[in-house]
Amino acid sequence: MTPLRTTMCTAALLLGLAACGGPEPAAPPASAAPPASSATPTAAPEPGPRTGEAAAAETAFRAYYESLRARDFTAACALQTEQFTSLLLDAYTAQGGQATTCEEVLAEAYAKPDQAAVADRLSETAQVEAVSVEGDTASVTWSAEVRPGQRQTVASPLQRVDGRWRLLPPT
Repeated sequence: MTPLRTTMCTAALLLGLAACGGPEPAAPPASAAPPASSATPTAAPEPGPRTGEAAAAETAFRAYYESLRARDFTAACALQTEQFTSLLLDAYTAQGGQATTCEEVLAEAYAKPDQAAVADRLSETAQVEAVSVEGDTASVTWSAEVRPGQRQTVASPLQRVDGRWRLLPPT
């Protein structure tokens, strides 16, 4: 596994997904797949809309993935806690990477089509199932397609920092 692929897998794992093992299965014919820009994450049916801090935490979580899909790495990195960014950079440099900022790591990772495809599939198929908030911490339980036809459910922690929700690495 290349250092950049390892870094992308580390980022996915930091978000709670084990999407990086083994080779990718063959992709469906291009005519069968919708263009990436037309995909929109959807929420699982729920009894009613979230309100208050739960809604704010979910909004931050969704904004992170929207930023990644848009390749707005400045916005994505701004939605991470310092802990998350430090772990991402540490994993990247441990594999010999030379980037020194979160934005550079993400830009290099997304420059590789196979890695971008994995990350895009995660963000495009993300479905928020629940959000819980306790004080300045929150947890977003969500699922995504880690491989064609295979979904995984995980919980991603968030922390309120200076009044705004930011993604934390899993504990």
